[in-house]
Amino acid sequence: VAIGLWWIYFDLVSNRQPVSRRTQVWLYLHFPLVVAMAAGGAGVLATVEAGGPLADEVRWLLVGSLAAAVASVAVIMTTLEVRRAHADFYPPAEIVLFASAIAIVGVGRTDWGAKTSLAAMAALLLAPVAMGIMLWLRHQDRESFAMD
Repeated sequence: VAIGLWWIYFDLVSNRQPVSRRTQVWLYLHFPLVVAMAAGGAGVLATVEAGGPLADEVRWLLVGSLAAAVASVAVIMTTLEVRRAHADFYPPAEIVLFASAIAIVGVGRTDWGAKTSLAAMAALLLAPVAMGIMLWLRHQDRESFAMD
């Protein structure tokens, strides 16, 4: 779960400048991301400690925080300057991130146990990563893309 969040943020947002008129928005959008990541850590810990069936509070802490983190990254991506240069990559990535966030919330509506819920979270966090790798592999100018 942590690797999925790390990969999503650092591959899509980190070291990319926001559009100059959106710098403050970009900055403030990191607050819900950081809060969601901290809550996600607590949710993962509570899920692991539960081991079996999850209480509703634990399940919603897990899925709510991770969905908020993924959605926050998608919203932050809309403020990036590089989005204009790589319009073939960023809008599809945003769609996949929002779809992943919705699917993560869908897991909250299940009564899955700890192991299944964590496996679903890992899969749903790695789905945007896999999509990003596929788009990157199809991209014609990989060197300039990696440096943007």
